[in-house]
Amino acid sequence: MNKPKIRSAYLRNNYAGLFQACISLSKPGTCVEIGILDGYSTIAIGSTLKNLGRGHLYAYDLFEDYPYTNQKYEEVLSRMERFNLTDTVTLRKKDILKAASDFRDSSIDFMHVDIANSGDTVANVLMEWNEKINPGGILIFEGGSPLRDEISWMKKFEKEKILPELKANEILNTQYTYAILHPFPSVCLCSKNLDNQKNNWFELDYEYAEKENLKRKIGENELFDMD
Repeated sequence: MNKPKIRSAYLRNNYAGLFQACISLSKPGTCVEIGILDGYSTIAIGSTLKNLGRGHLYAYDLFEDYPYTNQKYEEVLSRMERFNLTDTVTLRKKDILKAASDFRDSSIDFMHVDIANSGDTVANVLMEWNEKINPGGILIFEGGSPLRDEISWMKKFEKEKILPELKANEILNTQYTYAILHPFPSVCLCSKNLDNQKNNWFELDYEYAEKENLKRKIGENELFDMD
């Protein structure tokens, strides 16, 4: 019997590579994903954490209780087992707003949200989850491009557009640096700002000697200044 194919709008532009790069670079401890469907991004994140030998992903969905496109909990769990990710990924069945109570403030290093996102999703997530995200942490929303805001179901159900909310949201624009990656379905990649006084080499676990050694390796003719 053929294994069912994984459904994801991310497939056509290989967004798995983005998740793998973000995880490899940031080396997060606690990761959260809201919206799993068949597990495309869950597998990408979980596999990268497993290869790093650190971090854990808590992945939330309503599974078969979601009234539209969904996947059964047992099927997603079986897929995690096939990829040997059960020690790295914990599946939880809970609403996005209720799930926030599972985490203490400044405890999440990486978060991905993909739940038929709209402008309301962005506003609600930033309101309920912002304090949970660690300064320096990464928050990724599916969507954000003008093209994504014009897809049929957004119009049919009169959903609030994502891009205007991104531009207007006070939390996002005062506490995060963000960029929209436009290849369909697009994503908004957000990094929570660090306090400038904390953003130094010692806070980032670099010793002075390591900094000097790195400067020597880079050389004096590089196009950026390490100081």
